[in-house]
Amino acid sequence: MTKAVIYARVSSTSEADDKSTSIPNQTANCEALAERMGYEVVGTFYDKNLSGRAYPTGAAEAETDIPTINYLVNKKQSKQTRDGLAEALGVLRLGKASVLIVRDITRLYRPVGNSTFMVWIPNQLSAYNTTLMTCDGQTIPPAQAMAWLIPHMIGIVNDSEIKKRTLFSKEKINELIDSGLWISKAPYGWVRKKKHTYKVDKSVAPIINRIFSEVAKGKPIMAVCKDLNEEKIPSPQGKQWRRHNIMRMLESNVYQGKIRNSKERLIDCTNLQQIVPLDVAKKAYKIRKANKTGKNWECKNEYLLTGILYCGNCGRKMYANTMSAGDA
Repeated sequence: MTKAVIYARVSSTSEADDKSTSIPNQTANCEALAERMGYEVVGTFYDKNLSGRAYPTGAAEAETDIPTINYLVNKKQSKQTRDGLAEALGVLRLGKASVLIVRDITRLYRPVGNSTFMVWIPNQLSAYNTTLMTCDGQTIPPAQAMAWLIPHMIGIVNDSEIKKRTLFSKEKINELIDSGLWISKAPYGWVRKKKHTYKVDKSVAPIINRIFSEVAKGKPIMAVCKDLNEEKIPSPQGKQWRRHNIMRMLESNVYQGKIRNSKERLIDCTNLQQIVPLDVAKKAYKIRKANKTGKNWECKNEYLLTGILYCGNCGRKMYANTMSAGDA
């Protein structure tokens, strides 16, 4: 009967407390795999609260692998080698078993980039003529240990680094936003001086004030657009003013001195100087919301002057609308 050893590992107390990754759970899954394969388990070994980047106890390379040593020192690992892994490999070295079963490859090892540990494990498996089996369906014969494990582990290391950098970036961005900093492209009305620092664009600040003031006094948005276009004042895109240009400004939190934090809650913006008086900005916003309607009128009949006539008050195109007899 083929003999096998089981190895399990957790790197932290939180991982140990998680039932899905705990030592008993890993061991049970490995035992079930051995039973399905008809293997005799001659030893079960584990390491608790130890990194997958740590060598087995007694490995000479543990004293010379600088990338691994630096990593473990920086992580302040109290113990830097694994007794359980050393015992499992000892059984394999003596030929008492020919199969090593782990939950997944990362339980066995998870080397630091550019460390000799990357090739150390495959070398040992080849030297001990050991087949590596995982509960997630991988079977790596001794002859394929080097060819399969090294590219696989390089992929895991690279993916881990990318995720780490991405997570760090997200955390840093959230930290900045939660402190009230606007960190995106300068909104209309401000220009960027340096990183996270903006100043009011004096060439357009009067235009912004005028727009908010006129809307707050009840002037229709299309009438504001018409006046601005007649005066050849360019929109934020350098083109003619359209209704949506002003609506976006009225609905933007920055003109009310607010931004949304990482939890989508409104907080005070600390690095954009107020352009529009707060009372005016709030009043214009309320008028905008009060006039907002999601109802689109449709007329089944076609009229000759539809889209040709313009309102003398607001300047918008006029369209035909039908009413029932009760609405007359």
